[in-house]
Amino acid sequence: MRAATIHRYGDASVLEVEDLPTPEPRGRELLVAVRYAGVNPVDWKMREGRNRLVLGPRFPKVLGHDFAGEVIAVGPRAKRFRVGDRVFGMNGLSMGAYATHLVVSERLVAAVPPSLSLAEAAALPMTSLTALQALRDVARLREGQRLLVNGASGGVGIAAVQLGRVFGADVTGVCSARNLDFVRSLGAERVIDYGVTSFTDGPEAYDVIFDCVGNLTFESCRRALAPRGVFVSVVTDGKKLLTASIPNLFRGQRDAQVFVALPSGKRLAWIASLAEGGRYRAVVDRGFSLDEVRAAHEYSESRRARGKILLEMPSL
Repeated sequence: MRAATIHRYGDASVLEVEDLPTPEPRGRELLVAVRYAGVNPVDWKMREGRNRLVLGPRFPKVLGHDFAGEVIAVGPRAKRFRVGDRVFGMNGLSMGAYATHLVVSERLVAAVPPSLSLAEAAALPMTSLTALQALRDVARLREGQRLLVNGASGGVGIAAVQLGRVFGADVTGVCSARNLDFVRSLGAERVIDYGVTSFTDGPEAYDVIFDCVGNLTFESCRRALAPRGVFVSVVTDGKKLLTASIPNLFRGQRDAQVFVALPSGKRLAWIASLAEGGRYRAVVDRGFSLDEVRAAHEYSESRRARGKILLEMPSL
């Protein structure tokens, strides 16, 4: 199989495309012919070695979490999918999606709805699961509450705005001037241009502030939080996660951190049902070939993407 690998940590130049042995599925595993893989900020942060204690010392490593493709072989105990099924999913810390073939547990994948292309499906897993975990499981967002999404035009922000509407929240998005209309199209009732207005200085109080960029702190947002409001921030640095502050016992406000979302085929099936029903959509910014993986990482690092960056795998 062809795969984008790293043999050491560093900048985008350490990425190489090479031939590796094609794995075989065991137990309840599936062998998936990957057609598209998602590129996420956590990928290049792992490439840099920010979480090397978690990833371990073994090289080469094949990066990538999000994928969509077709099942081409199943393990002897796999029961949920058959050869030929279109599936999408998110692998855990074992990664491996930047490759033409991937072995993955059947419990981590879901069927691609007929109305979705494989490219659209590959754009969904990590951002959708991260936003779902942050809003439903951590913040416990409820119908009628006020949600503010900082970084509403990025991958996780796009998911958060849409899921906020699904949960019945009143959604405000924060983004740059060029993305105001785009964020409105996702369902945000209000949008704030961060270059003109700081939401932390306004009179509004939000039940949930979801920082999808990582440039805010609980302290900087306390005035904009309701008395029992929750500040949730996405982090991809284990050290920051461990040093997150504890709940404020006097005001009832909470400061929470969300690390990389947990893989879940069941939750992805729910996301797929929303997409099939027209209540949720994938947004793809642009695609790169596998051989252009360095350029894909550099573009992701620019933080200019509006939606998901994809790698398209070569046909073998």
